[in-house]
Amino acid sequence: MIMLLRRPVVWWSTGFLASGGVAGLMVCLFYGCSSQTLPGPPPTPLAPGSRSEYFVSPQGLATNDGSPERPLDLATALSGQSPVQAGQKIWLRGGTYRGAFVSHLNGSASAPIVVRNYQGERAILDGANPDAVQHGIVLQVVGTHTWFWGLELTFSNPSRAVTTQASAPNGVYANESSDIKFIDMIVHDLPGQGFGVWAESVNVELYGNIIYHNGTNDLDHGIYAQNMTDTKRIEDNIVFEQASHGLHSYGSSNAFLDHLYVSGNVIFNNGLLLGDPQRNILIGGGRVAHDLTLTDNYTYFPPGGGRGSNNIGYAAGCADATITGNAFVGPNALTLVNCTPAMSKNEFVGSIEPPDLPAAFADNTYLPSLPVGLRVVVRPNRYEQGRAHIIVYNWDLQTQISVDLAPSGLRSGQAFEIRDVQNLFSEPLLTGTYAGVPVTLPMTGLRTATPTWSHAVAPRHTLPEFGVFLVLPR
Repeated sequence: MIMLLRRPVVWWSTGFLASGGVAGLMVCLFYGCSSQTLPGPPPTPLAPGSRSEYFVSPQGLATNDGSPERPLDLATALSGQSPVQAGQKIWLRGGTYRGAFVSHLNGSASAPIVVRNYQGERAILDGANPDAVQHGIVLQVVGTHTWFWGLELTFSNPSRAVTTQASAPNGVYANESSDIKFIDMIVHDLPGQGFGVWAESVNVELYGNIIYHNGTNDLDHGIYAQNMTDTKRIEDNIVFEQASHGLHSYGSSNAFLDHLYVSGNVIFNNGLLLGDPQRNILIGGGRVAHDLTLTDNYTYFPPGGGRGSNNIGYAAGCADATITGNAFVGPNALTLVNCTPAMSKNEFVGSIEPPDLPAAFADNTYLPSLPVGLRVVVRPNRYEQGRAHIIVYNWDLQTQISVDLAPSGLRSGQAFEIRDVQNLFSEPLLTGTYAGVPVTLPMTGLRTATPTWSHAVAPRHTLPEFGVFLVLPR
């Protein structure tokens, strides 16, 4: 695991030291000492490969050396001419970065390059600029062995073109790339897809990302995934309120949908950005999807009526699939097409297709109407100790619940906060110091964030029936 480094010490000279001992004293004797710092010698540039980290900022320059005092611009740091080498880190200082960014970075399997927001600062890549609109992608990745961690991507302009084609700009596209990770990013309010991870991107992982309010029409999804070789891992993401599907792994008879590992994700209310429920999860298309693992995912649509579903198989179906431990909740909990998976320990709340699934797959729970009780799941983050997702199915409509944070990985005495993912940048619901005792979370009275797009349908909060929360160490 790559750990967050300590804040670097920025050293500067007083007038006495900068002038060199006795010379500085003579300045004070003859001219009087003031609080103004005298200029020191210029920094000595470091040769490429002689450092472990580079800094970038919105005000950075291509001619800078990437030190904390002389940060690079982001485009240069990601480019084919970047000085960054395998095993090194790029720290993004807080602020807004505008442009269309393409990463050509190449780490190594044993020493990836890490591109990360510095010390929790809010580093925002904003696609509301002519370059991103023309390119159609805010962050495109075509390199190898690189981790993108903690970045925020958005589109700040409330206006966007509405057409019958897929919209743009999109958030993140992984194209001809290998061994790429996207970790704990926040991708929201883009006109197009949140993430596109295509078949020519090999051994890609999406982990812990929060993806919401993306898209302009029914062709724009939270995650659009295709895959041919190796395993594409989509794990512990939170995906909600897109214009269209949440996870959309689909293609024609020429598209490959193989070796997908989909685990621990929370996917709910997708399509409702346009007020038209779509599928939370769709995996299937015109070619058989091989070697699918779908395990321990949590979906939700209000199950009382209307549309909203999950679909595995779509047309051509799936083979060698394992579907275990999932919660499929909605008017149509699951449609299974041309698939005979290993399927057990799932919970289905809502209708199912075909209706004889209980006879074919007995080791599951089938509930055509709402259950009773309370189910709380705490899923720890494997990259950041103390960070976790809390998923709540509150069928009894309790006004508040008690949550044991022990599974989160918080250490005794560690400060933390808990945020509502449906209003992520509002004030925390709770702050405290972890002492091993349960915390109490409200199940009523919370508001959702307002989408940036001026023509989006105003979302309704899923509480008290369903809630998702983010635990963050402080």
